[in-house]
Amino acid sequence: MKHVTETSDQTCPFCRTSIDRVAVVCPKCHAVKGYKLRDGMHSKAYVLAYSVSLGAVSIILSVIMFLVSPGEVLSWIMFCAIAVCAISGIFLFRYASGEPRWYRKTL
Repeated sequence: MKHVTETSDQTCPFCRTSIDRVAVVCPKCHAVKGYKLRDGMHSKAYVLAYSVSLGAVSIILSVIMFLVSPGEVLSWIMFCAIAVCAISGIFLFRYASGEPRWYRKTL
């Protein structure tokens, strides 16, 4: 017995073309569905992996900095920079936990 889905199409928000629901590029206007970062469009898996690795590396570096030189001013400066990276990783993770959006390339 086949199950019928409610809808197997989605509508491009820019040109209103009906396209397959798993499509990530509109065939008519070439809009892209995904997660936009500074260096371009990425998949959810990429953004999640990037954010987790950014947070993990930040934590490892902060532990190493405090073990090597716990009382130096440079350690505190590095710790603050690393904390910013870790917080960025958290925000990226939250961003990728949401739904992907449609973007149109700007010329």
